[in-house]
Amino acid sequence: MMSRNILITGAAGYIGGFIVANLLSKHPETTKQQVFAAVRTDEQAKALSTLGINVLKLDLSDEQAVVNEMSSHKISVIVHAANSINPELALPLINALAKQKESAGKPTHFIHTSGLSAFYANSGWPRTVNKDTDAVFETEKGFADSYPIRKVSQPV
Repeated sequence: MMSRNILITGAAGYIGGFIVANLLSKHPETTKQQVFAAVRTDEQAKALSTLGINVLKLDLSDEQAVVNEMSSHKISVIVHAANSINPELALPLINALAKQKESAGKPTHFIHTSGLSAFYANSGWPRTVNKDTDAVFETEKGFADSYPIRKVSQPV
């Protein structure tokens, strides 16, 4: 199996934190040296550094900074678990991966997650109650570009 360096955004949050913990506990083929956590604050960096993983204090909206970090750490996989409704955070990551693929000549992968904020009334979701039997995907498609998460989902 090919060794890959993995960047996890939102690693200090619920979903991102679970992904980090799962990688470390259930995937022995992935070493701590291959796991990179993107954080916003010093407090987040301090908390995650106790896990022995690489922590990058990174402004995800700064495309050049993202490109530089991806290149210097040879990151080929991104799990984007940070803010799923802001395209200004996803697009620099996607563009940085494209540049990494071009320069390294190796496949890259982008995994985009969503959180509960995508289904919150203040983010444009029309309902307050959701069930696993609801037509969530059909409802989201019906919004076209007005629903914030669609602005991220479409380019991804």
